[in-house]
Parts: sequence; structure tokens; C-alpha cells
Amino acid sequence: MQKVESVREEKKKEEKIAQQKKDSYIFKVGDKVRLKDGRANGTIEKIDKKKIIIDYGMFTTATTLDKIELVVAAKRKK
Repeated sequence: MQKVESVREEKKKEEKIAQQKKDSYIFKVGDKVRLKDGRANGTIEKIDKKKIIIDYGMFTTATTLDKIELVVAAKRKK
């Protein structure tokens, strides 16, 4: 039972670290993102102060940074 509890504590710590990394990420044009309450993935097309434009292929949408989560970071050009 103690082993199970220690494994649970480890997982909680790992999840907390992963969440902190996501929260501190600075979004860039080209990142693949999705709305926190949605399933569809889109690409960031434009970023203005707090408003961003996401392209889903057939349509685009405007939202704020606090409502999205990162799916895949854009590759940097060398």
C-alpha cells in the first residue's frame, strides 16, 4: 500500500511540473493549439496583444490566450 501511495505522489509531482511548463509557454505563430473545451486542432495564424487568430482549415476563429492549450510547438527555422 505504501508503494502505491508513493507512486501516486510521484505522478502528482510530474503532472504539476508538466502543467507549469504549459502555463509558462509563450505561444508563437505556427503552433498547433486547441481550445481547452474543444477537440479540434488548429494553427495560430496571428497574435495581437491578448487576441489570437486560429486557422482550422475550413474556418478561423478569434480567442484569447487563456482559452487555448498547446498541442505541438512550431519548429524553429535555422
